[in-house]
Amino acid sequence: MPTEKDVGNVYRNYSTHENENENTGRAKKPDSSVRRFKYSFTSARRRGYLALKYDTRGGASALDKLAGLLAYLNPALRSALDFSSMYIKVRPGAKLLEIGFGSGRQLDFLRQLGWQVEGLDLDPTAVKVASSRGLAIHLGSLKEQNFPDQSFDAVVSSHVIEHVHDPVGLLAECRRILRPDGKLIIITPISQAGATRGFAVVG
Repeated sequence: MPTEKDVGNVYRNYSTHENENENTGRAKKPDSSVRRFKYSFTSARRRGYLALKYDTRGGASALDKLAGLLAYLNPALRSALDFSSMYIKVRPGAKLLEIGFGSGRQLDFLRQLGWQVEGLDLDPTAVKVASSRGLAIHLGSLKEQNFPDQSFDAVVSSHVIEHVHDPVGLLAECRRILRPDGKLIIITPISQAGATRGFAVVG
């Protein structure tokens, strides 16, 4: 196991270093009529589902919400959409911190949903990539930031806690910076019968 001082060296060539700023991680619009319809329907279904379940902003129309109801029939799609919103209802203007944001694509998406976002990462290259998206980014550990008590309405973290040297200390610091009605969402991979799956803890 790398020391806390050297763990950053493990991620020097990590996939999150790719600068996706040109398309911000969004799929390009297709060129054929059928593909354009499929793209439009998929986008409408996503907007509708997230608006219905998580109160996201983004101008979801009545038709979008009708399409969003169809997502409830597909467990795999529903799971992916729930993950994209980090399993929490949006409170427009409320402050959200993502610990270990990678390329910043997920954090940018959460901002589009209505959160006032900030990100934290130990990796200087990831910080540079995410900063190019115009996000409020911090470099270093959570404890080093010395955020004031009750600074955030939500703290989210995906596939990070299994890399942390002091997970109990991290959780204690998350509790300190969360407001009394705040939410902490931790997503970590688990392995079952040789298959890796995600597991979320919402508190």
